[in-house]
Amino acid sequence: MTLHELTAGLCSFIKSIDYTEILEKVWIRSSKPYPISLSLRKLQGLLKDDLPMDRDCFNLIVRKIMLDDIQTSQKTKQLIAKHYLDIKFWMTTDFGRHPDFRKKLDVEQLANSVRSWPGIKYNVSTCKSIHIPVQCIDEFILFTLDQDTRTVYILDPTPINPMYRYNPLAKYVKKIIWISEHLPKAMSKACPGSRWNEDILLWH
Repeated sequence: MTLHELTAGLCSFIKSIDYTEILEKVWIRSSKPYPISLSLRKLQGLLKDDLPMDRDCFNLIVRKIMLDDIQTSQKTKQLIAKHYLDIKFWMTTDFGRHPDFRKKLDVEQLANSVRSWPGIKYNVSTCKSIHIPVQCIDEFILFTLDQDTRTVYILDPTPINPMYRYNPLAKYVKKIIWISEHLPKAMSKACPGSRWNEDILLWH
C-alpha cells in the first residue's frame, strides 16, 4: 500500500466518525510559540471542501511550514530568509470592527505575533520577506512583503468579484493600509530599528 493510499484511508476514517464524545477529543497539540489544540471535529472540518478552514488549523499549517523552513536552513547552514506570521497578528489588530467596539490595541501582544519562531535563533529584521495571512469572513488572503524589491505581493485564491472587475486592487487597499499602520507598531517593539518599520505604502 502506497503512502497516498494510506493517507486517503486515514482521511476517510476520520470523516466517517460520528460519535460526539470522540469528536470533541483533542487529537493534535502544539505548544510553541503558543498552545494550539485540534479536536477531531476540527480535523473533520479541515477535510470537508464545503466548510471554511478553522483558524487553529490554519495557524498550525503555518507553523508546520515555518518549522520545515527552519529545519532546511539548519541543514544547509543558511540564514532564515522568509518570516511567516500566522493569523494571530491580523486578529490582534481587530480589523473590520467598528471603532466604537474595537478593543484597545495590545502592542505587546501584537509584537509577540511577529517575533521569531522557536527552534532557531534568527533576527526577523534580516529576513528578506514577511508573509502575512489575512482572514476576511471565510476567506484567507496572503500578503507578501519583499524587502529586496520593495513590493507587496498578493495571493488571493478566490475569484474576482464583479464589483472589482475594473480595479482589482481596490479590494485590498484597506487591508494594505491596515498592515502598514500596525506592522511598524509591532516591529518597533519586537525589532527596534528594523528595516521593517518602513512605510510599505511607499512601496510598489
